[in-house]
Amino acid sequence: MAKIDETKEELNYFKVWLSIIVITNIGLISWLVNHYEDVSRYKVYASVSAIIFLTITIILIDKKIKSKIKSLRSL
Repeated sequence: MAKIDETKEELNYFKVWLSIIVITNIGLISWLVNHYEDVSRYKVYASVSAIIFLTITIILIDKKIKSKIKSLRSL
């Protein structure tokens, strides 16, 4: 497999995971907004922590995708 094809496959792999994490993050935010008053504080703190973690993960994957796209220019 050529280097450019390998890089494109890596990009597709990262995009799939980015989509899954974004959907999970949106779902968790939606759940928290709808059930904020009904759940215990522990669940609220755990949800907020998970949202922060997922958001940071989204940012890191986005940066990784951008660096891979830039590396395609040199191939």
